[in-house]
Amino acid sequence: MLALAAVNVVGVRPGARVTDALTLLKLAPLLLFVALGLAAVEPARFASFAPRGLGELPSLTLMTLFAYQGFEVVGIPSGEVKEPRRAVPRAVLLSLAFPAALYVLVQVVFVGVGGTATDAPLADAARRFMGPFGATLLACGGLVSMLGFNAGTALCTPRYLQALAEERLMPAWLGQIHARYATPAAAIAASAGVTLVLLQVLDFDRLVDLAALAVLLQYLASSAALVRLGRGWTRWLGVVAIVVSLFFGFQGRIEELVILALLTAVGLLIARLSRSGRTGP
Repeated sequence: MLALAAVNVVGVRPGARVTDALTLLKLAPLLLFVALGLAAVEPARFASFAPRGLGELPSLTLMTLFAYQGFEVVGIPSGEVKEPRRAVPRAVLLSLAFPAALYVLVQVVFVGVGGTATDAPLADAARRFMGPFGATLLACGGLVSMLGFNAGTALCTPRYLQALAEERLMPAWLGQIHARYATPAAAIAASAGVTLVLLQVLDFDRLVDLAALAVLLQYLASSAALVRLGRGWTRWLGVVAIVVSLFFGFQGRIEELVILALLTAVGLLIARLSRSGRTGP
């Protein structure tokens, strides 16, 4: 966390390059898994649809949402991007379409080669047709993937704080720009600090669910804005989006919803104090 914070303080370009490099490194094992695995797929393994039923499907929705989220942060650093009007919409659509296609293919190979639920399911599935080397490769890819996710989050999350500070919804010092590197250094340091605290008090599963629920709040706000500001069929699209978001949200545990509610209340209090000029210089 400290290393990623330091890279992003130095500049948005180094932070973006680190994220890009880690993304390419994590995609390589998955693409190899798909390319070699499709030849090893046994069609007979798909004969029984949902052999254990669909009872566990709702509880898996938050984890699935976590896997697909990320497209919503593409526009966050757009103020520091060349030709954002062209680049950002294209990046949003690609960040939805490409992972969706890749995840489907990975799942097809996983089921088709007889993959099972283990502590390292993709690595164990790769061992079936790629041997020990494949298992090691997928395991390393998983580690790089986690680091890549953290790198992307370290790049984008501080820009949320910066934008909120500029709108006087957070203390003004969070929006300060580094004199030399022209980056939101204070927001980057604050994000890294909060992350380090959360790592000490919450386990991985709880952090994943809270992250997904926090993103759902953004979806709900956007969907409500579509209902309020949209016209014709776009308003109904907003209503559908609200219903879907609530369905996902209700899959969270009560404790997680309570924690998120408390964090939201703290955020609203900080926003109120910031608007009244009672926080920071």
